[in-house]
Amino acid sequence: MILQSFKLKNIDRRTEKHLQKERINDRVNNCIINSVLIFVDEHFNEVYLDALTEALPIKKENIQKIIFCSGKNNEGIENVISAKDFGLFGKFKRNISQLNFDKGVDLIINYTHNNSYVDNLITQLNASFSVGVRNKNGKIYDLIIEVEKNELELFNVELEKYLKILNKI
Repeated sequence: MILQSFKLKNIDRRTEKHLQKERINDRVNNCIINSVLIFVDEHFNEVYLDALTEALPIKKENIQKIIFCSGKNNEGIENVISAKDFGLFGKFKRNISQLNFDKGVDLIINYTHNNSYVDNLITQLNASFSVGVRNKNGKIYDLIIEVEKNELELFNVELEKYLKILNKI
């Protein structure tokens, strides 16, 4: 328990360190979104993914998903990360290239709530736009949508509305 809190504190420090660096995008930030990377937890329902593909004019094959599993049974699941993938000092043990997603991601969507591990990983990725739910560190995202954990349909509706306003879709 003590080591777990020490590990989370170090992950939060590492996240802050990544946020202090200036995010350099090799793309223009007002580009149209063609590819999406979403972070979900193990309780994510595929219905929300279908609703996202209906809301956004993006093909389902251009939406990639990374699952955060808190349990130990994550064998055989593609693109899964867990707390075991982070070292005691907050460093991601695996190479980010081991996660099967395209490097040129236009939009990152985080459906997890207050997950320090996912927040740390998002700060290391280079996406032109990132969206998430309100959490303890709001500097991670370009757009924050405040919804409850069970209101992901509302999140998708609001996401579509704001991406249209910002001329991203």
